[in-house]
Amino acid sequence: MDSEKIEQFVLTYCTEHKLKYSQKNRIYTITLNAAHQKWFGEKELNITFDQNLPKSKKIHLIDATSSILHTLTANYITRTTVTSLIFPKTKHQLLDANEKLLELPKKGIKYHLEVVSTTAQYLFTELTVIGSNGAKTTLIPILHIQKSNLLQTNITTCAKNIDLDHTIQGKDTINCQTQINEIILNIPTSCKKELDVIEEQHQEKVTELASITQDNSIDKYTELQQKEDAIINKIEELKEKSVRASNFDTRRNCDDKIRELKKKHQELVEKNKTIRESIKKEFDKEQTEITKRDLIGEMVIQAYATIEMPMIIANFEDNDQWVYLPILNQFIHIQK
Repeated sequence: MDSEKIEQFVLTYCTEHKLKYSQKNRIYTITLNAAHQKWFGEKELNITFDQNLPKSKKIHLIDATSSILHTLTANYITRTTVTSLIFPKTKHQLLDANEKLLELPKKGIKYHLEVVSTTAQYLFTELTVIGSNGAKTTLIPILHIQKSNLLQTNITTCAKNIDLDHTIQGKDTINCQTQINEIILNIPTSCKKELDVIEEQHQEKVTELASITQDNSIDKYTELQQKEDAIINKIEELKEKSVRASNFDTRRNCDDKIRELKKKHQELVEKNKTIRESIKKEFDKEQTEITKRDLIGEMVIQAYATIEMPMIIANFEDNDQWVYLPILNQFIHIQK
């Protein structure tokens, strides 16, 4: 898990559990309620997600190995947090949208902006993928907006830059089952970048393992051949010695050794033939097992929220539609 996603998870956790926090110089101070004070034995926690800050006993570094992070995630094992949030509308959001419009590939095309309110579904998911690199856990936040008369199609997007700091608690009672299945089905496309990285690392490891297996087999073949060649070289040496022999006894002694080595070589070749077949069989089996290794994924929804929020729809005269989401500070292209 990278530090940005861990930070987002912790801050989301604080928001959902109404734990007040402040931040200065990359150090967060979290005021704990009674339940969390029992967990950590402190009234407040001073934490950071920046590994470059100087180490201090009073400041806890939160990374993938942090006991504090494990305690917070363990709180989600048996239940999913469900909440209702509101992301308020402000006068600056329309200005931000106009600035972002300049980045779109729509220069010279007329458009019309419309500010509307919508209710989005927010899922904070934990994806564990088991592959050739072992198990890897990735936190994937998802934002989903249902299509409407104004919106041409559904929006399901990875929300790693979501601004939950400026949300306030809503009062509505919500049904967390609403549209969750549809959102989950859209996760592979909405988080393609994150999933592509995992798949690429998996394929790299598969290629590496296949190469290692091949090298090991070549080394085994080479070792067998070296033993056979050693006998052949010895035989050739004895042949030369026999030719240069100055007397009959020396020549006969060399010839006797040559016959013994030829017999030994033949026996070794027969023995190595079986070993070579065994090496090939083992190599083929390992290669098949490696190439058939698939990614196995398990996704757990750690938190679910409905978020009342504004969105700004840009309808272009060429019938193209883009939607600016202030909570993400980005435009989403609506694919028809």
